[in-house]
Amino acid sequence: MSRRRFAVSHLGPALVGPLVLMALTGVAAGVPYAVISGNGGQVWRVLASAVLFVPAMWVLVGAAMALIGLLKRFTTAAWALLAGFAVLGEIGPLLKLPTAVLKVLPYAKRAEPARRHRHLDAADRAAECCRCPDRGRPGDI
Repeated sequence: MSRRRFAVSHLGPALVGPLVLMALTGVAAGVPYAVISGNGGQVWRVLASAVLFVPAMWVLVGAAMALIGLLKRFTTAAWALLAGFAVLGEIGPLLKLPTAVLKVLPYAKRAEPARRHRHLDAADRAAECCRCPDRGRPGDI
């Protein structure tokens, strides 16, 4: 099998798969949230938040394909790269690694959804209060 045919047969599912799965995840999480909150627009907000992770996944796909493109036997290195990113992402903050090391992760820098309003909605304010005890209690909205 030629390298071009190999690349096309693997890149198609590797690029489209995460997009479809994250879109389905966003809808599956957004619909119940919209029903509970009574605001149908929340589906789009949660969907957009889920899909924002896709470019980071594509970075890993590109890095893996570059390794495999150099030498086909680097397939193990591509899996090691994925495992390394996962370990750094999960354990790195616990080990208090320097910020420069953590910024290497593709998930460290992701696009933020645009806000339509300058004020925070009630869910964001409640989450903000939970994260910052000095700003109040979750009930102080």
